[in-house]
Amino acid sequence: MTRVYIEAKTFTDTEDPSRPRRKLLSLGMASDDGRTLYAVNDEAAICALLIAEANTPAFQALPLKQDPVDLDLSDPDVFPFEEIHDMFRKFLADTEDPELWSREGQRDQHVIRELFGYYTEAMYPPGFPAWIASVSERCARLNAASAERSPRTLDQAPPIPERHGARRHHAFVNAHDLMKRMHRADEVEQSLANAPEAAA
Repeated sequence: MTRVYIEAKTFTDTEDPSRPRRKLLSLGMASDDGRTLYAVNDEAAICALLIAEANTPAFQALPLKQDPVDLDLSDPDVFPFEEIHDMFRKFLADTEDPELWSREGQRDQHVIRELFGYYTEAMYPPGFPAWIASVSERCARLNAASAERSPRTLDQAPPIPERHGARRHHAFVNAHDLMKRMHRADEVEQSLANAPEAAA
C-alpha cells in the first residue's frame, strides 16, 4: 500500500454568468514512494481570480507575468487541463496499490470527481478509490487520544523546503504538508499503541 497525498485548488469560472462552474486552478500530489506532481491549469481565469482570490496563497503562488498581470503560459508548471488529467491518471496508475489521502477526504473526492468528470465508479482511473481518507480527521482523532500524554499536536508540521528558489507552489506545498503530518501521526499512533506495554 502506497499513500498518495493530494491537494486540488479550484476557482469559479464565471465566463457564462448563467452557469458558473468550478475549474481546476492547481494540483499538487506527493507519495510515500517519493514521487511528486505539480501542475497549474492554463485555463485559469486571471481577471476573475484577481477580483476574488488575489490575496490567497494559492493565487500568489501562481506563475504570473506582470503588466498586464496574466498567467505565464511559458512556465514549465503550466499545462492544458487535459494534460493535467492524464498526469493525474498516470500518477495513480504508476503507484503500487495507491491509498489516497487529502485534507478533507470525502469532500475533496467530490471535488476531484467533479473536476475530472468521474461521474460513476465505472469511469474511475486505475487506482482511484471509492473514497479518499481525511488527514484532518485522523489527526484530530489522534490529538484527542494523546491530549493527556503530550502537549505537542499533529497540526505542527515541519517547514517544507522552497521549490524553484523563493517561489512556493501552494498546492504542492500543501500536499507535502499532508505527508509530513501523516508521518507524524504514524509516530503518535505507534507511541499510543506501545503505551500500555510501557506501563506494564
